[in-house]
Amino acid sequence: MYYPHSSGIENYGTRNFDFVTLNCNFSQLSLTENYFVKLNPQVYFLKMDQQHGYYVTAAVTLARKAFPLSIQSIVTQAINTSIETKSDFVWNISLIYSFRKNFIPENKSIPPKSS
Repeated sequence: MYYPHSSGIENYGTRNFDFVTLNCNFSQLSLTENYFVKLNPQVYFLKMDQQHGYYVTAAVTLARKAFPLSIQSIVTQAINTSIETKSDFVWNISLIYSFRKNFIPENKSIPPKSS
């Protein structure tokens, strides 16, 4: 469970923001010997000043072991909301490249510059 709150000090935009979420993580659910799925479902309540809504969202990732590319989709559905949006259903698909920490440089001491 996660609950952030913020209060704005400006006279424009959202002045009070509340977000309460309940989420979980199911990682490395095997499909075959080489493929697995990650599932991150979430339900949340969002309040922005006087508008509020209840939502459900999920991130689903399909990946192959020892392979740097994976595909992820995130879907969000409004359950009951007074927040005005263009659509109560939003989704996307992402292609993810995992560096596997190879981008972290080794910790090497650098000699001081001589004058």
